[in-house]
Formats: sequence, C-alpha cells, structure tokens
Amino acid sequence: MSKIVKKCKIHGDLTIDQTRKDGDKLRCKACRLASNAKFREKNREILVEKNMIYKAQNRDIVNAWNKKDRQENPEKYRKYEANYIIKHGIEKVRKKEVARLHGISIAQYNELHEKQKGLCEICGNPESRTSRSGNDKMPLCLDHCHTCKDKGKHIIRGLLCHNCNSAMGKLHDDIDILKSMISYLERHKHIMDDSTGVIQ
Repeated sequence: MSKIVKKCKIHGDLTIDQTRKDGDKLRCKACRLASNAKFREKNREILVEKNMIYKAQNRDIVNAWNKKDRQENPEKYRKYEANYIIKHGIEKVRKKEVARLHGISIAQYNELHEKQKGLCEICGNPESRTSRSGNDKMPLCLDHCHTCKDKGKHIIRGLLCHNCNSAMGKLHDDIDILKSMISYLERHKHIMDDSTGVIQ
C-alpha cells in the first residue's frame, strides 16, 4: 500500500504520486492543476500575447519542438486535425491551408473569392469537387505564376476550379501548347458523328 504523505482538504489522503513538490512543500496535484487552469482562463489574452511574442522571438526552437512532437505523437495531431475539420468544416480548413501556403490571409482569399463571385476565372463555373466523404464542397484553388516564382516573386493570378488548375499545371502554363490544343479541337470538332459514334 502506498504511503500517505499529505492530506488535502478537498481530495483527502494523498500519496507521493498525487502530490507535486513546490519549493520545500508538497501540494495536491489535482488542486494545482485546477488553480493553473483557472489562472489561464482568467488571463487568456495576456498569455496568448506572451506566447505569440515568444514564438516570434524563438521561431527555430519552436519549429524544432513542433517537428519532434509531430514525429513522436502523430496520432495526437491527426486527432487535432480531425476535430478541427469537424468543428469548422473542410472548406474553411482548406482555405486556411491554401492561404498559409501562398502567404496571404483568409480575408484576402475571401476578398478574391467575392470579386470572382465564387466562380472559376477560366471556365466560369463554381467548384464541383467535394471532400473524400462527399459531404463538403472544396474551395477554389489559388493559382499563382510559376515563372515568377522561379524569379523570386510570388504573384497570385486568381481562383480556379480543380479541373482548370490541374490542366494549367500539367501544361506548365505553356501558351503555345494551349493555342495548339484549341487549333486541334477546332480542326476535329465535326469529325465525330454524334449519332453513331463512328469516325467519318
């Protein structure tokens, strides 16, 4: 049987595993955790600001810790992401991720989305792609100039649907190939007999 080392007015007899050394005194761990939680809730804004300042001033240390923690506890982060998606929806999560990757804010993404009335700038259609579950609509892709990126610039061109964005990427933004494709389609537009499906 574990030796009783302290008595707590709330939790009764405590063993060494239920206490925490605070200087030269043993304190009830449960009471200490409750007190800390109450303090954090009361001073949330101050602590958040201090945390942001620390992260900004110690970016390398924070990134190294996060990377190590993700590698050691992948299940924890998968759970975080799943809960965040359930709470906010896949569209908002995807928007946030796209905005982060391209160095803009969600507000800037939403401004561009509103300017295009939620439609793809090429085909003029809304995004038809859905999440893997099929329950949530995915946001429009944020298209950027790939040539400019090679020159050290990151220029956002507009929002595209997944199909148009994929086509642009696979063709490497080559205008000559796009013109050739248009010419090809125009030359062969009337070759297929719609009624029989037989090439004339």
